[in-house]
Amino acid sequence: METTNFNKPTKEQLTAAFAHAWGDDKHMTDYCVKKTDTAVILSNGAIFTINKREINTRFCFGYSTCGQGAEYEEAESTERRAAKSVDYFRAKNTTESAEELERAKNTPYMYTYTHYIGDNVGAVVSVLMLDESAEYCREYHRHRLPNSELHPVSDADRAAIIAAYEEHHRKHCKKVETYLKRYGLSKVKTWKYWVDE
Repeated sequence: METTNFNKPTKEQLTAAFAHAWGDDKHMTDYCVKKTDTAVILSNGAIFTINKREINTRFCFGYSTCGQGAEYEEAESTERRAAKSVDYFRAKNTTESAEELERAKNTPYMYTYTHYIGDNVGAVVSVLMLDESAEYCREYHRHRLPNSELHPVSDADRAAIIAAYEEHHRKHCKKVETYLKRYGLSKVKTWKYWVDE
């Protein structure tokens, strides 16, 4: 998968941006920098970040005896597959980042908003992706949207955000493959539970 070039912040720029939210709390600033996987500087100077993902090694499967979901045999079969299938593990650990990337590529409306309440300058932003405009959602659907001001994303910034999601997905897939080479499925834990309780 090819990644488009985009304006990546240096560690110092990222630290300065998080400091707008956390002030003198160096521990929280450092924590936010450390958990950032991918970041891009947008045209207004704000930084959009995507956090690192954990690798999921724990899978549980519910079953029902009164028709509220999968039956015991189905849950048991899926549990066995999860414990032994590299493909299952890979899919469960990469689907979410792939879906985020597709959503970013295809969403009709994209907005940025200030991520942290204490950030008065909007140094670190999150992205909101909607199927309809924010105005329409607020007026006709009573959607709960972020309280901070929403800013429509320009075409250039959208391309940079999509490139950030592409890089994030590529890096996360590589992380999953590295994990599989090192541990295989040896650390996978699976179990069933009765959903009717």
